[in-house]
Amino acid sequence: MLKNYLAIAIRNLFRQKLTTVLNIGGLALGLAACLLIAQYIRYEWSYDRFYEAPEQVYRLNTFFKEGSKEERFATTPPPLAEAIREQAPGVAAVCRVFHWSDFTMRPDDDFENAYRETNVYAVDADFFKVLNYGLLSGDPETALKEPASVVLPESAAIRY
Repeated sequence: MLKNYLAIAIRNLFRQKLTTVLNIGGLALGLAACLLIAQYIRYEWSYDRFYEAPEQVYRLNTFFKEGSKEERFATTPPPLAEAIREQAPGVAAVCRVFHWSDFTMRPDDDFENAYRETNVYAVDADFFKVLNYGLLSGDPETALKEPASVVLPESAAIRY
């Protein structure tokens, strides 16, 4: 019986070619749109989910407008962090993150060995209060308290 139904369906598909093409094309377009929308929603829901409390982490940006020209920057003036600490009582912690593009280090006693880092960030002492990256060793409360403190990933610690 199933074989008979398939034969009738295939015969009708070949008889009505325009309807078949429109139906299959519409189905393919609908499935493609559904998959794209599902992928977009998945991406939006995954954003910043690796933080403990992502709904409490905010990023401030600068909006600059001059005449008809508008620009947005993922930066703010450095003194803004201190102003937020002093004037916004509901803010638990403020952290500035600055991408220091390239950095070369040399030991004091051996200038021949140079270590080049291309992914260096300068951050405030409250970094681990805002963005809870796990530490393998050490205390996140005191890791960045002193000036010129360094936190290294495991791969860099092994290299040095």
